[in-house]
Amino acid sequence: MTDINHSSYKHKGVIFLKISVDGTWEEKEFQSAKEVNDFWVSRTIPILEADRLIYYVEIDGDKYYSDYESIILENYQSINEIYIVTHTKKECFTITLEDLRTYLPRVVNELPGISERLYAEEINDIGSLITPVIDSLQWIVSALEFAYVISEKVNEASQIRYSLEQMYKNIESFVEKFHYELSWNNYVSVSDLLQYELVPILEGWINELEKE
Repeated sequence: MTDINHSSYKHKGVIFLKISVDGTWEEKEFQSAKEVNDFWVSRTIPILEADRLIYYVEIDGDKYYSDYESIILENYQSINEIYIVTHTKKECFTITLEDLRTYLPRVVNELPGISERLYAEEINDIGSLITPVIDSLQWIVSALEFAYVISEKVNEASQIRYSLEQMYKNIESFVEKFHYELSWNNYVSVSDLLQYELVPILEGWINELEKE
C-alpha cells in the first residue's frame, strides 16, 4: 500500500498524483492529460454545485489563485501533489477584503522609496525596481475584480460593492498611465504617478476599509 505521505511517482508511462480537496486526500494514476482533465472536472463540479468556490490551488507547495487548470494540464507529468482549497462565497469575500487590508498598507510603505529612486534616476536594474510594482498592481486588480464579482452574491457586501467598483476603475486608469510613461522610459513621470496618484488612491481606500 502506498503511504499518502510519500511523494507520488512515475512508472512505465503512468503518472501517480496525490490530490486533496479541503484536506481529503486521494491518490490517482493517469496516463494522459485527458484523464487528468476528466478527473479535475469530476472533482470540481461538486464544489460549484455546493455553491462554493476554489479559493486557491496549491501545486507542489506553490499557491495559484488563477490559471491553475492550465498549469496542471501542462505540467501534470512532473507534479507530485495538488491541494485544492475551497470556501463559501461569503468566506472568499471576507478573506479577500482582509488580504487587501493587510497588503495595501505594505504597498503604500514601499512606494515612496521606489519613487525617490526613480526620481533621482538611481536605476541600475529597472526590472528589479519596477517588476515588484507591476506584480503588486496585478494582484490588487485581480483581488478587487474577484471581490466585486462575488460581492453580488454576498448580502452583507452591498454597501462596499460600489466602493470596490470605483477603486477598480481608479487602479485601472492609473495602470494605463503608468504603463504609458514606463514605455517611454519617463522615470520622473513614473515617480510622480506612484507618489502623487497611486499612494493617495490606496490610502483613501485603506481608510474606507477601516470604516467597514
